[in-house]
Amino acid sequence: MDAIVKQLDEIESAAVSIVKNAEAQKAALAQEYQQKRIDFDESLEAEIQKTIRQIRSATEQEAQSKAGRDAQKKSPAAELEECYAANHTRWAKEIFARITEV
Repeated sequence: MDAIVKQLDEIESAAVSIVKNAEAQKAALAQEYQQKRIDFDESLEAEIQKTIRQIRSATEQEAQSKAGRDAQKKSPAAELEECYAANHTRWAKEIFARITEV
């Protein structure tokens, strides 16, 4: 009987040792996976930020280019305004002179 109890005690001790070892391995694996997840998240975040910076840069360049094109488009209208401001009195006199000649 003592031999059976002794064997059961040894089996229980071995089982407790196995469970403790499994728990230690589980904790180590959990920590390893946690670190891998953190590394992946950091890598992904860096990649996302890089992509965002590239998109912002491209958008800003496009906006500046469009603003330059718009400024060039407005330039002829501004030139016409300047021409009118400088010459409208003379033109009015010429038109009045033509009308009164008849």
